Amino acid sequence: MFGYINANRSQLSSEDKRIYQSFYCGLCRQLGKVAGFKGQMLLNFDLCFLAILLQSLYEPEINQEDFRCMIHPAKKKHGFSSKAIEYAAAMDIILSYHSLLDNYADDGSKLSGMAAHSLKKITIK
Repeated sequence: MFGYINANRSQLSSEDKRIYQSFYCGLCRQLGKVAGFKGQMLLNFDLCFLAILLQSLYEPEINQEDFRCMIHPAKKKHGFSSKAIEYAAAMDIILSYHSLLDNYADDGSKLSGMAAHSLKKITIK
């Protein structure tokens, strides 16, 4: 279900790489706010693309935040925050939940079942 979209960074200008990374870090940060570290483990390029697409289509207010993240604590990261990123984070959690349930149903993967169960408790606003 996931893994179909991947940016070809070699084709991006340095400014476009910076913008893409800010969306990616912003999505990761939003997943952390909503679901903690387990939410950040769901981060994927497909939903980062969704955030960029929605931001481009609807142009909600966007803010840039500088922060240190738990995954890369050595230097400050720059990330965007907007309604489009919040929506993409919510969709990431919902789609991941259903993907894990599907894996559990198809393969009987107990790990997928437990992961889906832990995501079910997350409240998305």
